[in-house]
Amino acid sequence: MAFYSGPAKTSDPASDKYRGSNRGKAVRVVESINQKSKLNWGCNAKDPNDPQTPQDTRCAVWIEGATTTNQYPLFVRLLEEHWYDRAFPNSDKSVTIYGKKYPNLFPLPDGLKSADQIWGNVSTRNVESIRGFYQATGKKVQVWALVQGAGQDRIFYQFEYPALQKLEEDKIITVHCAIADLGVQPDWQNDAHWSIGLGSAGCNKISAPLSAAVTGEPITVNER
Repeated sequence: MAFYSGPAKTSDPASDKYRGSNRGKAVRVVESINQKSKLNWGCNAKDPNDPQTPQDTRCAVWIEGATTTNQYPLFVRLLEEHWYDRAFPNSDKSVTIYGKKYPNLFPLPDGLKSADQIWGNVSTRNVESIRGFYQATGKKVQVWALVQGAGQDRIFYQFEYPALQKLEEDKIITVHCAIADLGVQPDWQNDAHWSIGLGSAGCNKISAPLSAAVTGEPITVNER
């Protein structure tokens, strides 16, 4: 299962090293795992031309679903209702969606905090589903965390991190944390691209920036 958050922004973009979108990196990790089976027939699929050959049975999912197109209903609802857009209303109490202003008929009472709580609830339930995978297979679930530069105030550290800690303590998961500033797409098959454990360099909450964005700058779905 893959998780993403960040990257943090700074007031001096020139000082940032290569970061890219952690969401995009997570997508590529998930799809790379799911496409590893012979001839890319997909996760748990059999090659119809060679049904007797054992296939790689590893499958990857993430907060948005099993693929980038087959998305969980709750995530679809989050996008359709524009929770993060509504967290940053304009001074005239309108909300801008895709560059067009609309009346903010159902404002979130606490702005970003409300949006984070809504997404955080979804994220926590997503983490808790890991226990079901473990019980069904008897195998440790591999967690891939792409959170380089994510702030301590973002979804991963607020909600997912403590839920993952419980699973790590119960030895249900192994957490692979992408190392910061690689300059390349992290490869799930390359051990050099990952540190192991929530306390390792790639996921360490203590060393994470306090905030994920410049003060007053809207948070987007890519940064969550």
